[in-house]
Amino acid sequence: MDIIADWFEEATRLKSGESILIPVISKAEALRIAKAFNKQKAAVMKIAPEKAYLINVRWTFKQEETQHYIVLEKTAYSPFTAFKKGPGGTSVVTLSTKEAERERRRTLMMRDGIPFDEIQALEKAEDEKDLKDYVPEEE
Repeated sequence: MDIIADWFEEATRLKSGESILIPVISKAEALRIAKAFNKQKAAVMKIAPEKAYLINVRWTFKQEETQHYIVLEKTAYSPFTAFKKGPGGTSVVTLSTKEAERERRRTLMMRDGIPFDEIQALEKAEDEKDLKDYVPEEE
C-alpha cells in the first residue's frame, strides 16, 4: 500500500468530527496531494462508499505556523442514518438496513478471501434482482 492509501484508511477510523493534518511544503504540493487523496476516495467509494463518503479532503494554511496542511476530516453525518418523526414529535434514529447488511456481507466476504471482482459481481446481481422486484414485468 502507498502512503496516500494508508492515511486515507486511517482517516476512515477517525471518530466523527476528528481530523488528520498532514504538513506539506507549499500550496502547489498541497493541491497535488489533495488530488491524490480525492482519487483514493473515489477508489474506496467503489468498494465501501459508506466509509469513504464521510471523509472530506481539503488543504489549509495556518498563518501562525506558516505551514500548509492537507486535512482529512471525518464528517459528523452518515448517509445511511436518518431520523423518523413519530407521534408527539418524538424522533427515532433509523439505519438503512439494506446498506448495513451489504457492508456486513462485504466485510465477511473480504475476510474469507473472496476476490473483489467476485464480490462486485454478486452485489450487481443482487441490485438487478432488487430492481426486478420493484419494476413490474410488462405483459
